[in-house]
Formats: sequence, structure tokens, C-alpha cells
Amino acid sequence: MKTFDHDLSNACPRFLETVLKANPHLQPPPPSFGAIRQGYDQMQPIDEPLIRFNIDAHGSCELPDDARISYELTEAGLACHYLRFLIHTSNFTWRKQRQHIEVTPDENQINNRHLLSKLCAIGYLLSDTKHYRTARAVIATDQFPQGDDSSGTGSGKTLFGSALATLVSTVRYECRTRLPYDGKFTWEDVTDETQLVILDDVAPSFKLNGLYPFITDDWDTPKLYITSCYRLKGTNASTRHRLWNIIFSDYYNIENNLCDDFGGEIFFRGWKRDQWTLFCNLMANCLQLYIDHGFVHSPGKEKKGGQP
Repeated sequence: MKTFDHDLSNACPRFLETVLKANPHLQPPPPSFGAIRQGYDQMQPIDEPLIRFNIDAHGSCELPDDARISYELTEAGLACHYLRFLIHTSNFTWRKQRQHIEVTPDENQINNRHLLSKLCAIGYLLSDTKHYRTARAVIATDQFPQGDDSSGTGSGKTLFGSALATLVSTVRYECRTRLPYDGKFTWEDVTDETQLVILDDVAPSFKLNGLYPFITDDWDTPKLYITSCYRLKGTNASTRHRLWNIIFSDYYNIENNLCDDFGGEIFFRGWKRDQWTLFCNLMANCLQLYIDHGFVHSPGKEKKGGQP
């Protein structure tokens, strides 16, 4: 197992540069990992990861279904709003917890694996390496599929992509009204500098097989992050090994939105220096988790919000 190291610029050489370009309004700009290590400006360096995982698994290159996963948060992890957001979107037993009903060890394992899968997916999408044997499209869906009239659930899928867009060169397509391809791959907004393409809010009729060459091409194509309010149809063995599914719980919903949870704070635009520092350190943490564990698939179906 590799030890955590903030200095991951070799794993993602353009990452630090794009942090500065994407956030010109921050003076001084968010610190790079190397800058944190050197105590950039007057900022205190963070010498440990925000979250540590303990994983008990044997004899498999890919993390097996029966792996026992636990984690602990450091003081910095407890203070990081974006990490708290990811923990909440991976909590499928929140209703039980609010009703003071005991959560079983197996239910905790489901939550922990969902969180690890999201963190490793972030590391994959931020990394500057792509190989056809390991390339996948990361697809974010909700715990519960929506009807054809759905216009979004507020579960956090879009915010997950927005975080990545603050760090790497990103092209976003709103796919409810428009697709960037029609059988001929008309990616007119994608350039050589694009590192990530976000296809937001795709319809249930969306055909993943049209993206196969884009997903597995390991030369110049960016990585893909896709969100949908539906369970996408038509997956098969050929499709599944090209996908990284992450599932968002219904912790955030119409009655409980993100701003309410964080005292009205607007993520990214409303952050001060301390949250940017924690966020950038968390992204380094995600890169290291991906290096350590690679692809981590999400668990299967869950009961509704952990209803007893």
C-alpha cells in the first residue's frame, strides 16, 4: 500500500496550473500541493490526509465485494465542507440515523464503499493518465430513478462535476436539450486542452455505445463524467467494463438542500481561503486513493434512504 504524499504533480502535471487559471478571483490563488508542502504564503501546511481508509481485502486486483472498509477523519477532514458533502451523498441510512435507529454493520459497509468509490472516481477524473484498458466513463445516478418529467433531483450530481471543473479544463453539455454528438461525434467545443467533458442530465434513451471510442481512446480524448436522473438502459458486458457508476443518496432533496446544510454557504464562489485549502488537499487525497485502489465499484441496490 502506498503512503500518502501531497506532492502528486507528476500524476497530474496540468492540475496545479488549471487550479490557478480556473480561479483568478482568488488573491492569492488556491495553493498547489507543492506550495502547501512549503508553507505557501502564510498558510499552515497540512501534513496528513483528510480521510484515512482501513481496508481488509485479500487476493484480488479489484476491491472485492466482501472487502471490509472503514475510515477515520482527521481534524482537517472534519472541517472540510466538500468532504462532508461527499459523506452525506454516500449516506443511505440517514433516515434511520435521524430516527435514532441502529445502523447495521453491513449498512455501514455500503455507505463506506459508496464514499470510497466517489473519492477514487475523483482521483481518476483528475489524473492526467488514460489507458484503454482502464479508461471508464464516470456515471452519476440517483438512489431512486425518476419519471420522464423529472427536471433534476438536487442530490449533488451536478455539484460533483462542478468541483472538477474548478480544477481541470472542462467542457460541459446540457444534454436534456442537446447532445454533443449525433452518431458522428461533433464535439465542436472540445479542444486539445480539454481534460474533462461533462454530459449533464442525459435522458433515459441515451445510448452509451455511441461513446465507446471516446471513452477508451487513450490518445487525446478527455475523460467523461455523465449525470442522469435515470438508470440508463442497454448496458451489457461490453458496456459495464467501460463504466464507473457512482450513486447519490437522497440525503439532499427538495426539503434539505445544500445551502441549508452549510448555513447558506455557496460552494466554490462563497468559499474563503480555508475551505479552498481543505478542498485542494482533499483532491490530493483522492488522487492518492485512486493510485492505491484504482477502480472501486459501487454497491448494489439499497433500501430507500435506510428506511427501517
